[in-house]
Amino acid sequence: MTLGSVLLLAPVATAAPLDGATATIEVDRRPDAVVVAFREVLGEIGGVDRGPTLTVYGDGRMVAHYPRYMKRAGDYERRLGPGELDALLGSLAAKGVLDFDAPAVHGAARASLIASRERARAANAPIELFEVSDGATTVIEVNLDRYRAGTPGAREVRRLAKRVAWTALRTDAQRHPDVPALRDLAAAEQELRALREHPAFTRVR
Repeated sequence: MTLGSVLLLAPVATAAPLDGATATIEVDRRPDAVVVAFREVLGEIGGVDRGPTLTVYGDGRMVAHYPRYMKRAGDYERRLGPGELDALLGSLAAKGVLDFDAPAVHGAARASLIASRERARAANAPIELFEVSDGATTVIEVNLDRYRAGTPGAREVRRLAKRVAWTALRTDAQRHPDVPALRDLAAAEQELRALREHPAFTRVR
């Protein structure tokens, strides 16, 4: 283990076997190391600054940014203790963020939609048509020094840089309750949004 890193054992509820195996996470604790980055890209907004962000560094410092057109426009800071940062990473792992397979989940969502329409046809019920325009895109990035999932035979990954992006996440999670990965990703988004909006933040500019 390198200086400035920590070994975190966190339960992975969404993928762990019955014997309670845990995920192994090692993070860089340096103050300039970005461990978690969360942003919402608003589809109806143009330009570079297209939505609020939250950046979490290895020493626990968090920076919340709101674009100038939002009510809370500006930058805010607060700090997580080492145990709180560990708990955040453990929670994101438990919600499947570190193992999220976007193509597979898109496939599961399509299968869910097809099955729903087939059930409607079989019941001679109207087929719901649904369209989302300018839906926000959720982007979650997690950077780790070392990661091994808590599943039998899981391989160890060094320098994991995981990026998950999904457009209209909350809507899709509601439309496809039979796709657990979407439900869990929406829960991770909600956790990070609540963290960003915590009243303990202090405005720095």
